[in-house]
Amino acid sequence: MKKNILKSNRPLKAISHKLQADEGYSLVELLMAIGIFAIVIGINTNIFINTIKAQRKAVEIQNVTDSTRYVMEIMTREIRTMDLTLTQSATCSLAFCMKANGDNGAEFSFVSGSENRSGMVLKFSFLNNAVYFNDDAVNTPGGDMTITPSNIKVTAVNFKVSNLSVYSQPRITVTLKAESANPVFGQFESIVLHSTISPRQLNL
Repeated sequence: MKKNILKSNRPLKAISHKLQADEGYSLVELLMAIGIFAIVIGINTNIFINTIKAQRKAVEIQNVTDSTRYVMEIMTREIRTMDLTLTQSATCSLAFCMKANGDNGAEFSFVSGSENRSGMVLKFSFLNNAVYFNDDAVNTPGGDMTITPSNIKVTAVNFKVSNLSVYSQPRITVTLKAESANPVFGQFESIVLHSTISPRQLNL
């Protein structure tokens, strides 16, 4: 007697899932979540942008400072070699001469006592936002060369000579003001440097 194993007396039951009313998110909750997410992203983006701006500004300030110090270092090094025993010419009875000090076109010239330029007249001049240097102003009056890096503009140069009494060591104070030539975010970063120089040669 064969058994029919394919037949079953148990009826098939349909399985149904009843959707509960509290499942999923409502439209209001979704909009609130999107709004909070947008606020957080906006705050973080603003912080990131401000950090980048601050970093670029710090780099620009450092570059302006380094370039201005470079110009000042050249001027200081050369002026320190001044020969106080020689005069430039009949029109300048001192070892140094100044012209239009502090203004565009200002000049400061002096007789050098350095080994490789002994007796030569050196000149620093300020013209059109740049400092120029001539290492032989008498023989090459048109040989001025800029010593100003391209990333800065020099806005003011001033020379002040003090302590000119007999047997006293003169002091030359140089004031140099410069600003960035290509400002970041439209903001000019400026710096003012002062250096007081005394010639190595004693005024005896």
